[in-house]
Amino acid sequence: MLRWIFHQVYICCRRYNKGSERRIVTSSLPWLWIGAKYSDKTVPVTSVVNDAIRYGDCVDDVFLADCTGLHPVSWVYLKSKTLEEDIFPSTGIVIENDSGK
Repeated sequence: MLRWIFHQVYICCRRYNKGSERRIVTSSLPWLWIGAKYSDKTVPVTSVVNDAIRYGDCVDDVFLADCTGLHPVSWVYLKSKTLEEDIFPSTGIVIENDSGK
């Protein structure tokens, strides 16, 4: 629990320290939904992750665990282009700024 609180404070402080960075437009993300999959249920974490990411971040298992404080069996996401559910890649997904700014 203490670790989760620490990460929430870290994320909040990070938002204030990086105020000059633009927020990521969620429609440009490669996912529509992210979930923490356990043996008996799947917990949605999309809004927490979307609020924490910035351009240049590599969203992988470690990032997701640190961001949410959860340690599931696996991470799953719904691909925004194909609408297929898939296991989050172990190499992660780098969030690039494609706007050219």
